[in-house]
Amino acid sequence: MYQGVYGDKRYHEPDLAAVLERAWAAGVERIIVTGGSLEGSRAALALARTDRRLFSTVGVHPTHSGDFDAHAGGADVLLAELRALLEDGRRDGKVVAVGEIGLDYDRLHFCDAAAQRRGFEAQLGMARAAGLPLFLHMRAAAADFVDIMRRHHAASPGSGGSLGGRQVGGVVHSFTGTVAQLGELLALQPQLAIGVNGCSLKTEENLAAVAAIPMDRLLIETDSPWCWRLWAGAAE
Repeated sequence: MYQGVYGDKRYHEPDLAAVLERAWAAGVERIIVTGGSLEGSRAALALARTDRRLFSTVGVHPTHSGDFDAHAGGADVLLAELRALLEDGRRDGKVVAVGEIGLDYDRLHFCDAAAQRRGFEAQLGMARAAGLPLFLHMRAAAADFVDIMRRHHAASPGSGGSLGGRQVGGVVHSFTGTVAQLGELLALQPQLAIGVNGCSLKTEENLAAVAAIPMDRLLIETDSPWCWRLWAGAAE
């Protein structure tokens, strides 16, 4: 990101340094760089180590879940490499969450649902063992997403809204579901926040769901340039 290429088209020269400087000047204190694949997570950690205010996640995005079976050593080897990267980053406090993980049934052309579910469950197990917060992605997959989250919650020692026996929380980002689906997510654990952006505001049903999010569980995000407000739809 910030290499000047959006949608496979180059618009400008790389400007990451300028973007970070603007953020610091505007009062941003910390930034978490998101991993979406093994290589992306490695790059995120490397970037995080360039500045004390930068941190990173480790995880495989649902649309990249095919990477598990496609890995030369198989799914277990890829998972082991993710775990090793996570532990490496935890040693200096740079890896602070597992993500971006979850399910995306809107984009099954990238990866089928069964592979997404396998990847999601494997990485939830990794997060539970590490006791780290979750950066979660859910699109058109609420039933399976909630079912998997509930089962992993129930498998956690001392599961009082925890993964691994202690309160860890996380965020379901870019929420686009219904009021009923929101209720199921809020009930999963008390420290799970709901992230909303322009993609969360496209329909009247979306707006009703966003209005129902408790203020202490609401996280405002941009997800720019993919979900900025000009795509909002009903919110306009």
